[in-house]
Amino acid sequence: MKFKNAVVQLLCPFGKWPHEKGMQIVDCAAAGKLVENFRASGLLGRGIKCPIFFGHPDDAPWRAFHRPKPVGAVEGIAQIDGGIAVLCSYDDKAYGDIISGRIKRMSPRWRMEDIGNGSYRPEKLISIGLTNNPNIPDSGKILKAQWDYCIGGVSSLRFRTEKLAEKAAACAKKAEKICSSMARGRNAEPAPGRLSARVPPGGRDIVAIARERMKLTGLPYTRCFAEARREII
Repeated sequence: MKFKNAVVQLLCPFGKWPHEKGMQIVDCAAAGKLVENFRASGLLGRGIKCPIFFGHPDDAPWRAFHRPKPVGAVEGIAQIDGGIAVLCSYDDKAYGDIISGRIKRMSPRWRMEDIGNGSYRPEKLISIGLTNNPNIPDSGKILKAQWDYCIGGVSSLRFRTEKLAEKAAACAKKAEKICSSMARGRNAEPAPGRLSARVPPGGRDIVAIARERMKLTGLPYTRCFAEARREII
């Protein structure tokens, strides 16, 4: 399946991001693994290397009975200053939603490597879900860059702006701020004499609250997570 409308987007800024399994560590090592495994999957030449959907239907319980239809595909992955970028191609509707701003963000679904202490590092991109409530801030932001294909299938980016590195760095600082807020919440103590006071939950607690809210309301997990994080932090 071919999609004709291409756009370069920020997959994920470098940083530490809460996940239902633990803490996602997105760094240069993760970028290297994602690029390497994406290139290897391309050599197999089997269908779409990495599909893009509205939401995450490929991770839903009913996926075995109803095969979700992708609205786009990832054509390339590259490391940039402060993060990871993807070249995505879309069908007309999805492309129109993204360019118009109706769909602003994306949520990567990837295989992760357990690196201990409740931390995981992404190593292979499985699919991407389009959403307006991502777990990772700024994931899906459109980048003003031109994608160049080099000999051997290696991809690189030629940017039309020098401000991209600054934006990626700002995203990384935002990640550090969120993690610092969670750490302060875990170490906080309730005020004496106030039985109703409680310690603000950390990253794992936000995930637990989001999953419970998803069961009760039927809303997407990404939306429940974003709402829980805003309320707590």
